[in-house]
Amino acid sequence: MYAGAAGYAGWQLAVTPGLTAAHNEYSLLRREVEEELLPAADHLGVGTIAAAPLARGLLSSGYTVNSPAVHPYRGDKSRTIVEAVATAAEGLSMSPAATALAWVLGREGISGAIVGAQSAEELTQLLPAAQTPLPRPIMAALDDVSK
Repeated sequence: MYAGAAGYAGWQLAVTPGLTAAHNEYSLLRREVEEELLPAADHLGVGTIAAAPLARGLLSSGYTVNSPAVHPYRGDKSRTIVEAVATAAEGLSMSPAATALAWVLGREGISGAIVGAQSAEELTQLLPAAQTPLPRPIMAALDDVSK
């Protein structure tokens, strides 16, 4: 039997025995888990599953930064990150969604990700993210722009 927790902080992982996985929001637009959760999970041997790796669709080109559906991500920084992902995706001949997902999957401490594909076609477009790691310079550029 395996047990996981959603939305826990690192200290909560430490005081909850028997957990094997943590599930938290993590994307180029939401990187807070890097501060406490990822180091704690690594120390405790707990896998981390990224939720909303496409920032609720914003990084898939499905929404604009001003869309009400992505209200938590509004702002100039979000716009800059979305543009950087689109530029990287174009250069890699990948979709922005696959590029953003590949960045998440390429991060140290991330065991997997949960995406909200709404069709088989959307899911198929994300498969390159699991099969093709991003080149280091692209990873670094996206890392820099999203900090």
